[in-house]
Amino acid sequence: MFGISDQRFVVEGYRNIPEDLRSQVDQDKDVFADFTVCPFTKQKEHEMQIVCVEKANNVVVKKR
Repeated sequence: MFGISDQRFVVEGYRNIPEDLRSQVDQDKDVFADFTVCPFTKQKEHEMQIVCVEKANNVVVKKR
């Protein structure tokens, strides 16, 4: 499971999710895609890994 944090891992002038993808995301939608991510935290069993999204291909957005 991945999580994206714009507060904990802030880099000035950089977004942790591409703007075209960010504009499609909200609490009422599920987003499915082939994501390319880069990790900020190490992968640990049973814990969410914090990442940034470099790009997303084949994006499908569905209302919940």
